[in-house]
Amino acid sequence: MILAAVAVAAILALMALMVTLTNYIEDVLSENAEQQVVSFTEQAAFTSAGRLGLLQDEMESVQFQTDDLVEVQPFLASIKESFGLTGTWFIRADGQGVSWNGVSATAEELTAGLEITPLPEHEYGYSQNYLNHDGQTVRMGRKQLFAGGTYIGDFYQEVPLVLFTMPDELSMFDGRGQFMLMEAATGEVLVAPTTLPETTLTLGDSLYAYLEGAIFSSEVRSKAGGGYDSLSLESLDAELSGVEKLKSLVNDGECGVIRAVIDDRPSYIAVAPVTGSTWYACTIIPEENLRSQTTVVAATFQGVFAVVLLSLVGTGAALLMAYQRRLRSRNATATIELYGALSESVEMAVNLYSPRDHETTHIVAKADGVIGCSFDELMADPSVAESLQMSETGTALFERVRNDAVKQLERGDFSIVRPHESTRSWVEYAVRPLEFEGRHQLLIVLQDVTTEKMIQLSMKDAMEAAESANRAKTEFLSRMSHDIRTPMNVVIGMLQIAESNIDNPAKLRTCLSKVAMASDQLLALINEVLDFSKIESGKIVLDRLPFSLEALIGGAADVARMQTEERDQTLVVSVENQIGDRFLGDKVRLNQMLMNLLSNAVKYTPEGGRIELSASVGIEKSGYYPITFKVADNGIGMSTEFQEHLFEPFTMEGRSRAQGTGLGTSIVKNIVTLMGGMITVESAVNAGTTFTVLVYLASADRPADDAQADPLDALRLEDLDVEAALSLARELGAEPVPPAAEEGEQVAGRTLLDESHLTSDCGAGLRILMAEDNDLNAEIAQELLESYGFAVERAADGQEACERFAAASRGYYDAVLMDVQMPRMDGYEATRTIRSMDRPDGRQVPIVAMSANAFSDDVAASLASGMDEHLSKPIQIKTVVLTVLSLVQERRA
Repeated sequence: MILAAVAVAAILALMALMVTLTNYIEDVLSENAEQQVVSFTEQAAFTSAGRLGLLQDEMESVQFQTDDLVEVQPFLASIKESFGLTGTWFIRADGQGVSWNGVSATAEELTAGLEITPLPEHEYGYSQNYLNHDGQTVRMGRKQLFAGGTYIGDFYQEVPLVLFTMPDELSMFDGRGQFMLMEAATGEVLVAPTTLPETTLTLGDSLYAYLEGAIFSSEVRSKAGGGYDSLSLESLDAELSGVEKLKSLVNDGECGVIRAVIDDRPSYIAVAPVTGSTWYACTIIPEENLRSQTTVVAATFQGVFAVVLLSLVGTGAALLMAYQRRLRSRNATATIELYGALSESVEMAVNLYSPRDHETTHIVAKADGVIGCSFDELMADPSVAESLQMSETGTALFERVRNDAVKQLERGDFSIVRPHESTRSWVEYAVRPLEFEGRHQLLIVLQDVTTEKMIQLSMKDAMEAAESANRAKTEFLSRMSHDIRTPMNVVIGMLQIAESNIDNPAKLRTCLSKVAMASDQLLALINEVLDFSKIESGKIVLDRLPFSLEALIGGAADVARMQTEERDQTLVVSVENQIGDRFLGDKVRLNQMLMNLLSNAVKYTPEGGRIELSASVGIEKSGYYPITFKVADNGIGMSTEFQEHLFEPFTMEGRSRAQGTGLGTSIVKNIVTLMGGMITVESAVNAGTTFTVLVYLASADRPADDAQADPLDALRLEDLDVEAALSLARELGAEPVPPAAEEGEQVAGRTLLDESHLTSDCGAGLRILMAEDNDLNAEIAQELLESYGFAVERAADGQEACERFAAASRGYYDAVLMDVQMPRMDGYEATRTIRSMDRPDGRQVPIVAMSANAFSDDVAASLASGMDEHLSKPIQIKTVVLTVLSLVQERRA
């Protein structure tokens, strides 16, 4: 009995020992399983926090130097594309804004229903999470922008929370794990798991509500204070439900794990805070996927107990040791799988470095792609940094890492030149000290941000270029203000003098003469600025019409000679090599080029100086002749430094008191470039200046059967009527534009009468219909025309002009003067309407455009609509009268 009792006692003792040992192993497996889940959840939260931190750093670096919406829009699109955002906007201080795709926007539209909370110690903040138009969960960020210390507006970015997702499957847990991001306060799911549990859990659901139906254990494992030296089993208030236990962890800012039965499976629910946000990372892992070997352990123990009961202690000990080895192996495998999952999900290098023993744990082994070498090589040999041409910031960082001098979180960037690359790349770093596996270690995160850095640098360069352009325009406007006010001062002053000498005809004529001169100066100034604007915008189309080169040189010389005589200067003109030949080209632009060069020569040559204009024709090649123009003077010349900027717009050297816009040489350069020619300059200070221009022009007198003849050579306005010329020009891809009317010159197949026909009653018996919407312009034109004997009837717009013409008897109006830009119906449409009327005089009556539109394509548009002539405002009444008389005489003939 005693022996039996002893045996029973021994058996019971052995069984108790076996049960105790089994429970111990169970606890060890549970604790390690929980630690794996929490470690994974912490790492996922750290990764999300890192992405959020990088995004906030990019938000911090965004700076605009201008509030011009057109200039800012390309940068918005670039930022959106680079950072994977769903939208970017800039709202100017006046409330107007633009989106990345050029759509207008306002702050009220962007933030309707949103409350943007500024982040502490930052110039920006974020709104609550919401669903955008595409059904994505996003949050709106806003940053105030300043330029030169002045607030210019707000930068808005819409951040999709999908940026913070993890891989579709958590393969280290056999694909059964689920990862999500939730709002800490409400439990709202911000990033839903892509591998859903059987119970539906979707975006926007509350995790707390989802877990209400789960069966929770009364145990929770937690950690606080940022360390995880050990996991302790804590028993919360027994009256708290499972959801309340989870809320308690979240409210306390802790990370931890809770057990619950979800979808009929015992599972671990782990949570960890995402630093720098109100988010929490949450993972749900079925217990069976972490502890699949528990059943094997129990069965093995039972078998061993049944076979060798008496050796249970020894066998149990052996088995315990074996399973401890397997546990360590399993933990190592799980760690490797965890690091592998992270490596696939992030594009950065993540390493743990121990300064004490110089050992490195590669969490995301992508250092080769980021810095051009392995992390071990960089830490082992400081000379590697020198071979990478690493910047001082990076070299100093890794020296501090080796010496364990990093005591708190450090962020920044450094540059390197990777092997086999010639350009410098940029790497962003984050280094944080922590305790891991019982050792003091440094978590080092490296990410390639070369693209983002290049965007920042390009934005800076673009801003500097824009600021430089704005400075040039400001200087130009300052000069323009002076140049405009000078003739305006003459106009106002002479009018005041005229008012005080109303009974002195001689004084009045002098004043009016000076007002006319000042008006011409203002008009020339305006034309020059508009001409440059049109050339710069690429809207200039060169004409290709026959003209006399000899007449071109003579006309330019005659105008320049009047200027030189006023300054007692000598003008010498020389021509060579069949200069009388006729050529095809844009006579107006060639004349403008010569006049700009001659005007500058006169302006910058002292009184008594000498100016030379020469032209020569070279030997014909392939149907084109090289034409060389030279304009030389012995004036003040230019410095070598200024010659480098001579053809830039709005530039003047400032050594002369002569005034100008700084556009003359820029216009010349653009005209020569449009013609496919070249221009050179030779100059020295106080030694004069010589401009040489070379262009190639086709002869207008080549035989028609020439194999290389250009079909446009056959285009002669003097041989065609206006409509035929326009039709042929359009077929050949050109726009023939008659040059401005000059006295006695043949234009568009007609010759204008000379000034001998101008008398006080030369318009007697002729009735003019004038379409003009501006009352003051209409009054001036009517008064001047009536002074020559014309009867004038005014229409306030194109529609009234058509109605008056249609209501009048046949031949009632002898001519029509038509403005172009008018309300209700413009001049082009009115002309087409009159020409289409079923009456002979509608097709025959002379129609002349009188418009402020003064460019060659404006003239072509007038002729194409059916008008006979185009006269630009401000009108010269003599030209208007002679044009009307010539057209009327032509129709009657």
